[in-house]
Amino acid sequence: MQKVFEDLLQKIHGLMYFSEGEYPVKPFAIDVSDENQIPDFLSSYTNTEEQFVKNIPPHDFFSRFKNYLAFGGPDELLNKNAERFLELQHFLKEHFETTAVFRIERPGDALIPIFIIFKLKNNKGFAGLTTTAVET
Repeated sequence: MQKVFEDLLQKIHGLMYFSEGEYPVKPFAIDVSDENQIPDFLSSYTNTEEQFVKNIPPHDFFSRFKNYLAFGGPDELLNKNAERFLELQHFLKEHFETTAVFRIERPGDALIPIFIIFKLKNNKGFAGLTTTAVET
């Protein structure tokens, strides 16, 4: 499993989430034993009410990068970044049992924390990645 995490860190090195701003994708430690505990954990972690923790289907989250490549512009940096997100999606599917994506959508906040949480194989807990979207 150590090798998988080393490979994951390599996959996200320099990876940016582009929206109205740009934020890095970083490792995120999560201490839960069950998927049902994730919203409560994220609520406490971000100091917000659980009703603002939104579960986004991973396919919907990653499809924005596929759509960008299909319909986006000629910007080589953005194209490469989108390709890397799709590679990350494939890596997560290949090496982890499940993947979930959560956004913290507090009314009036332009900065939206995003958490990509994945379940380790053989019931060894959870790990994750985090980034931020800017939406005004």
